Amino acid sequence: MGGGGARWIKELKKNNGKISLSESCSKNFFSTFRSSLFGFTLVELLVVIAIIGLLIAILLPAIQAARAAASRMQCANNMKQLGLALHNYHDAQELFPTSCTDAFNNHSNNRPGFAWSYAVQLLPFMEQEALHNKASAEFALRDGVKSTDTANTFIGTLKCPSSDIEVIGTSSKKGISYMVCDGDYSYRYINNGLEHARGAIAYRGHTDMNGITDGTSNTIFISERCIAQVYNNANYRIAKESVVIDTSAVPTSASTGGSTFTGAVPNNCTTSISGENYTANTVANNDGANGFPWTSGFTISTHFNTILPPNSSSCVSASDIANPMIQPPTSYHSGGVNGALCDGSVRFISDAINYQTSGVTSAAARPKLSGMSDFGVWGALGTRSGDEPVAVP
Repeated sequence: MGGGGARWIKELKKNNGKISLSESCSKNFFSTFRSSLFGFTLVELLVVIAIIGLLIAILLPAIQAARAAASRMQCANNMKQLGLALHNYHDAQELFPTSCTDAFNNHSNNRPGFAWSYAVQLLPFMEQEALHNKASAEFALRDGVKSTDTANTFIGTLKCPSSDIEVIGTSSKKGISYMVCDGDYSYRYINNGLEHARGAIAYRGHTDMNGITDGTSNTIFISERCIAQVYNNANYRIAKESVVIDTSAVPTSASTGGSTFTGAVPNNCTTSISGENYTANTVANNDGANGFPWTSGFTISTHFNTILPPNSSSCVSASDIANPMIQPPTSYHSGGVNGALCDGSVRFISDAINYQTSGVTSAAARPKLSGMSDFGVWGALGTRSGDEPVAVP
């Protein structure tokens, strides 16, 4: 028997058969045991940190992508609800709402009943009867641009989840993400009416389903624009949220009919941008900004057109927001925008959709008030009766 074994036998005899570890043996044993449980080296620590960092690097983009997809899906659902409300309005009235109320061309100082948005007219069909009653009372007092009580009320369905903006600047009025389509045309509110309507929803007039001869699945109803964070500030130049002043892209003339864009080259609008910001002054007007207020029927507040493709530049000739504008839809969804078609479906429209470059680089007289659009597939989707039944790619 080895020496170790003999020592253990002596210990057993000495303690009457009981095992008793010596003090040094006990210390060595428990020291080794503790170190095996709680001890680790610097290398092990660094490896653990590296693994955690790698997991974060892998999972974070996936989490962000999942959130973006959920936001885009909720946005599409909001748009679908608005499309359904438009159809219900048509079922009840046998007409679509106007995109900007006229009130018999009332241009008095208070302008009661003038320039209220399509969204206000849809309130009874969005389970917002109480708010519609409030709006009706205010409708008799002032225009939609100057609305206070109604404009100060937030409606979640009217805002895309990817936008963090609910109240613009210091105003208590609320914004809107969802715009109606003017077609391949831009209105001046004073002198354009139903006779110039190219889109499914008319400015100061009412269209109906029978007028969508290109087909309801080939014509866009609604899309989105990013809500401005401030208003009445010419130095606010975030491109997706503002409108740049460019007289070479949009004419200074407010004439109607086919001469609205005579002498202007729409594609020039894209030269006033660097990165995500404009290089020139933007619209500074107390009466409106991108998506502001949601009660206003003015173009800058609740309209878009299909001249330049999604997420392109937006232009106007002056800070007078009554002037014609180039105003494509914009969004913070990656690669495009959501769009609701007249058949009630919602599609994702790519920034790369065909928009007929030759059309936007020409200074020919525009817009056409009938016939095919000059602005490719994108322009054709905006017109309700251009004899070009194209589908979303």
